[in-house]
Amino acid sequence: MDGAKIALVKETLKFVVNQLKSEDYFGVVLYDSNVEVLLRPLAMDAEGKRKALLAADGIVTKGTTNLSGGLFQGLSEISKSPSKNEVSALLLFTDGLANAGVTKTEQILKGVENLRNGIRNPLSCFTFGYGTDHDDNMLTQIADSGCGLYYYIQDEAAIPQAFADCLGGLLSVCAQNLKLKIESSMKSQVEIKKIFGKFKLNVVSSGQAYEVYLNDLYSEESRDIMFLVSIPKLGNSAENSPLIDLTLTYDDLVSGSKNNILTSTVTVNRSQNVVPSAMSLDLDQQMNRIQTADVMDQAKSLGNLGRFEEARNLVENCWKKVVASPSNALPLTSHLAHELESMTSHLHPVAYKQTGAKMLSNALNSHYQQRSASSSTNPYTTNAKIISQKAAKSLTSKVPAAYPAAPVAYPAAPAAYPGVPMSFAPSPMPHSFNPNYIPSPRLPADFRPSPVPYYPPPMPTMSHVVPNVYHPSHVPVASTHRRRLYVGNNHQIIPDSEAKESTNTPGKIENHRWTMFVRNANPSDANCIEKVVFRLHPLITPSVVTITQDPFELTQNGWGIFPVKVEIHFLPQFKKQPLMVTHKLSFEKGGAASNYDVDL
Repeated sequence: MDGAKIALVKETLKFVVNQLKSEDYFGVVLYDSNVEVLLRPLAMDAEGKRKALLAADGIVTKGTTNLSGGLFQGLSEISKSPSKNEVSALLLFTDGLANAGVTKTEQILKGVENLRNGIRNPLSCFTFGYGTDHDDNMLTQIADSGCGLYYYIQDEAAIPQAFADCLGGLLSVCAQNLKLKIESSMKSQVEIKKIFGKFKLNVVSSGQAYEVYLNDLYSEESRDIMFLVSIPKLGNSAENSPLIDLTLTYDDLVSGSKNNILTSTVTVNRSQNVVPSAMSLDLDQQMNRIQTADVMDQAKSLGNLGRFEEARNLVENCWKKVVASPSNALPLTSHLAHELESMTSHLHPVAYKQTGAKMLSNALNSHYQQRSASSSTNPYTTNAKIISQKAAKSLTSKVPAAYPAAPVAYPAAPAAYPGVPMSFAPSPMPHSFNPNYIPSPRLPADFRPSPVPYYPPPMPTMSHVVPNVYHPSHVPVASTHRRRLYVGNNHQIIPDSEAKESTNTPGKIENHRWTMFVRNANPSDANCIEKVVFRLHPLITPSVVTITQDPFELTQNGWGIFPVKVEIHFLPQFKKQPLMVTHKLSFEKGGAASNYDVDL
């Protein structure tokens, strides 16, 4: 690692140091073929911070990646730390594969378990994988074994934001050692059939009692545990019939009290006359969360086997169910739909190896744990994390922008951090986008569309800027010609006298005419496209339209905006895999477009 990456790692470590208080402890371990303790855990008073900042400046890049050596040494340093704080964490950063020391995941996990047993307080292990060359499976399993999360860092700018997200959580831990006991109220009559999600479970009595280990909780976080029960048929009506007894035990870090106990009983009114009731939107979006995480897990398994078409179909079918669910307007469900929709373009051989597998690992565990593990905000992001991320935004400006890319094994720096305070002021959610709009030449310059509703279900706001993702069409290859394509839409208002009621959604007036297009940026370039497939909203019939000749355009009337999946298939002589992108219809300034460069 060199250039902007190593500079940002140094600046990020300095940022972490400056967020700590005198009662916090901080240490740094550097690893390559050897392991070096740059800083043993020290209290972050004035002198400790001075030494920590010097240690950060002392980080240099070398050769191989003895990841296990750095990890084991970091855990050893924590076990010897004089800190008496309740919260301890190890942050492991790497951009390379483990190619020195212990390299087998199973052996590394066994070593982690042995060393964690010697640490007095609960310890969380967070792993940060940068770029395309790290092993996301190994880093995910290390994080899981340490009750932490795996962060996938796609570019340099995300380095400080990812660390800041993690730090914001650690500085707001409010409860530890959470354990929920789920037990049948009516022994042998009410059976617990299934507990949804992925938890460490202790089966007290099969079908009757289970203990769910939830580890720790950050301020403002919540945990939703869904379970399926089978209840007996009753001959008579019964009010508040008990089904499940719940017992939660935890340590409260705010008050300092240990082994707190909360109890509750789930009851239901049993009636001979069944009265239909609406689905709970809260329950629906939580089941969407579990279903999405399960599908991502299955898609990753299929991707690892090279069965990409099956993986794409699985994700797309899940997306259709999520967008059609009753809770589609709620933020979490909208976020899930957006994530599923964008995931399909990464389920192709090259894209999967470069980014897809890592994105799936990052997302599915975040959903299972209901905890953000991202450099951007999402429904799980707490105010403490937002404050920390905002504070870290200035770090990228301290590093020169132009650096040559050099994906080499970086000797990462696990940071042993015992955290403390839990009091934060609320901060507004940073949410701004800067689309690259290209006004349509067909419309007057002073054109201003009227306010536009979303198609149901509403989708999350997305930028029209080309995403920084790898795709088979984006990977540099030896080429004779680079072609730039525009993908976007034009738009115009239909006069009220001509607008008609929608046949897809009765009651809505189609007063917008839009044209989706794929075209050469240079009109003089010869056509290179065999066909373009436009995948529209499921409520539209037909929802899939294929255009097989130039101009590759699709014009329709509608009343709202939605994301359009675009598959661009190239002529056979180019021997190129399809380019798959997503464009969200724009009814502002006459439309919008993005440009994509392809090597032919």
